[in-house]
Amino acid sequence: MGQRTIFWLCIGAAAATGITVELMIGQIGHRSEAWDAPAYWSVGLPLMMAAALLFGFLARQLPLAIGYAPFAGQLAAMTAKTGGGGMIIPGLLLLAALGLSGVAAAYAGAFLARRLR
Repeated sequence: MGQRTIFWLCIGAAAATGITVELMIGQIGHRSEAWDAPAYWSVGLPLMMAAALLFGFLARQLPLAIGYAPFAGQLAAMTAKTGGGGMIIPGLLLLAALGLSGVAAAYAGAFLARRLR
């Protein structure tokens, strides 16, 4: 399997992680948006960061895209659930800021992969 294929599989899996977090945490917390539930901050966000770390390690390239992929997936799922509405811009800005944690994790994963190689 080529490095490009691995990269795209990692992007897809990272985005799927964000979609899963949005759907599951929202459902468990009985909230229309996952980040309104306390479990998002204690479980969901760390899970998306762990996914970014893992997929950054596996892909070893474009950690910026890998790091933001879970948050893009979450935004897509949230928008599909709620219809977006007038709060889409603040939500996009918040996810962009939160996504920096995923970017840092993906860079750390890519760094570790290069060091261990």
